[in-house]
Amino acid sequence: MPVYRKVLYSLMAFAVAVAVFFGGFWTAKLTADKDLKELEFILSTYKKNYYDIDDEKDIVGLFADELLKDDKYSEYYTKEEYAEIKSQDAGNREGVGVALNADGKIVTVIGNSSAYKAGVKENGMITGVKAVDAAKFTKVNGDDEIGNEFNKFKPEEEFVIEVSYGAEKAAYNVKRSAYLQTYVKYYSDSGEYAFLSDDGKTVEFSRRGDNARYPLNGSENAKIAVIDYDGFSGNGAGLTGSVGQFEKALEKFKEEGKETLIVDLRNNGGGFVNIMLSVASMLTTERNGEKLVGMVVKESGGNTESYSMPKACGQKYGIKNVIFLANGGSASASEALMGCMLDYDTDSSVRVILEKSVDITGETVYKTYGKGIMQTT
Repeated sequence: MPVYRKVLYSLMAFAVAVAVFFGGFWTAKLTADKDLKELEFILSTYKKNYYDIDDEKDIVGLFADELLKDDKYSEYYTKEEYAEIKSQDAGNREGVGVALNADGKIVTVIGNSSAYKAGVKENGMITGVKAVDAAKFTKVNGDDEIGNEFNKFKPEEEFVIEVSYGAEKAAYNVKRSAYLQTYVKYYSDSGEYAFLSDDGKTVEFSRRGDNARYPLNGSENAKIAVIDYDGFSGNGAGLTGSVGQFEKALEKFKEEGKETLIVDLRNNGGGFVNIMLSVASMLTTERNGEKLVGMVVKESGGNTESYSMPKACGQKYGIKNVIFLANGGSASASEALMGCMLDYDTDSSVRVILEKSVDITGETVYKTYGKGIMQTT
């Protein structure tokens, strides 16, 4: 076949494939023999005429990328990439355990990570990195430089980071390691409590020390406790998942005789709807056996879908007031949880306190992220 005919034939095959995909063929349920044969024809023709295509990722990924290019909330994953995501959803992580902004400021210290166990605190700026036996720190500026320095050390190799908290500096020995992420920390006048695991399987809830993050000293704070919730993820069973961790923290709340619960959702970007519904059920009072709706999704076509929470059981923890702390990083499931709790608040026992921020125009605002879109995997 002449070259120009082969190229033309290939382009036509690709055009047919794209047209079929955009016509809804790919998302339909392929049950008819005719549909299957058409799909097989498209893929076989493409493989035959494009010499550099060597696996399924190249072909299907090419079509999927084209189909999803205007949808910022969707992405195509191979089987291996999806398996990795599912592992992370279960809380399996690798690294030092700090989430940074572009300037190198520590936004979040991930629970049970090397950084958390070393005592690293949020809102500090990482300014230096060095080997344990090095005399001086290598100065770093921004998350890219920090990441490059971290990657110079092998997994499980200990090194030192320098963190500036205003005028004060501190040094911490950390390492890049595999760990089971935990999502909940509990604070009261009795101290700071966290979920820790050394083997990634057995998780213990234990006191980490005094509560320096949320000062609750004084008789006026005797009935207050704080749950710092990092994300609606971690779908493992029991204390390996964030639902089990949240429940355990509430049991501590009840044990200590607390009445006002502060839930810190600042920089909690959301997660899974089913986890949000489970958390909502633990904060909502049972209503004569009524099945409570935790979220309603309204589609652009006018259809609606309701998501019910498990049986409400908040009354068993003795919660009288709930206060949410939120900021511009509180998104998705965080916003849904707060909205759900406000909807069911019949006695003004729920409040939301928003942290001040400055938007891109320089205006001072008090807002959450403002995500009005729900997506599924």
